[in-house]
Amino acid sequence: MWGSQNLDICGQIIKQFINKNNLGLLNSGAGTCYNIQDGGITSIDLTLCSPSICHLINWYPSEHLYSSDHFPIIMDFPYMKLQNLPRFQNWVISKADWEIFQESVKLDISGLNNVQEINTAITQSILTAANASIPKLSGSFNKHQVPWWNGDCERAVHDKNRALSKSRRHPTYENLIAFKKARAIAKHTVKEGKTKSWQNFISSINSKTPSSVFCKQIKKIENKFNFNALSTIRNKEGEIENDPYKIANLFGDYFYDVSKLDYNISVATDYNSSNLSNSSNGNINNLDYNSPITENELLTSIKHTKSSAAGPDQIHIDMIKHLNSAQLNCILVLFNHIFCSQTLPKDWHLAHVIPTPKPSKDPLVYKQLSSNITNLHFK
Repeated sequence: MWGSQNLDICGQIIKQFINKNNLGLLNSGAGTCYNIQDGGITSIDLTLCSPSICHLINWYPSEHLYSSDHFPIIMDFPYMKLQNLPRFQNWVISKADWEIFQESVKLDISGLNNVQEINTAITQSILTAANASIPKLSGSFNKHQVPWWNGDCERAVHDKNRALSKSRRHPTYENLIAFKKARAIAKHTVKEGKTKSWQNFISSINSKTPSSVFCKQIKKIENKFNFNALSTIRNKEGEIENDPYKIANLFGDYFYDVSKLDYNISVATDYNSSNLSNSSNGNINNLDYNSPITENELLTSIKHTKSSAAGPDQIHIDMIKHLNSAQLNCILVLFNHIFCSQTLPKDWHLAHVIPTPKPSKDPLVYKQLSSNITNLHFK
């Protein structure tokens, strides 16, 4: 009935229980348990459900044991699959070759006086160097890896799975012994990876390490990743919207209003005017915050800027931190052009908005990823 070779008294009792309660049996006859003693496969794990949804569920056991004698059961709902969403191809900063990056950056803004042209030249030069020296993620959604997972663990687990497949295809005594050895090696390798990862983390923290860093690492070790999708939001009229496209449009309209090109940015002017009477000689241009940005101020801002994800321009803050003095001077020229002309590059009006509500905070506060050059300028 469920793929077992023998039907004993216990099996007959389960069969009567299924028929009496009008239950659906999802087992397809595939084996669910691997006998490590003789290499045999049995079907002792049963999955029951309501008959009304039996035809909607695709049932099958996994091909790998995952350090157990039972194959995990996978139940797929074809009619309830969510559409795959695109993922940003973020930079793998940990694998960057900074020597090649510094050699590949060719910044030349001579003869450029337009803010947009200078910003474009700087962005393209940095991205060209980054593409030659820093790898990117594939762009597809993969499962989150724990921090202790490394190449040795991957190879050991791969060898164990190959030995298991070979033992199932050819259940000989030699193949069974080979699988046991491969499983023991994989178990030892994973345990060693966990120990080394924890030791490296402990050695990297000190009394000044924020508690958030420690909690984040603990969650990674426990493989806890909580991503709560935004399901509802109130519109301007106070009505609740639950359609994903309408929610996206509400966010788009909101951020468009605060970042569109003709947005009134007279806050600084109003602030200067209110402080004009308090200045010593009445000349607003002599105030400290109206002086051109200096190299020391730029270096201080770079030093105190924390590492964060790149915005729409794909420039990571670590790329800026690895520029030399001459290259940083080009960014300083851009900032002072913006400061004097009171004109922002069009690219600075773009941002990636991730609607992730934060607990115990205003539900209208959401994370916004803008250009790191933009953030650096406003520091």
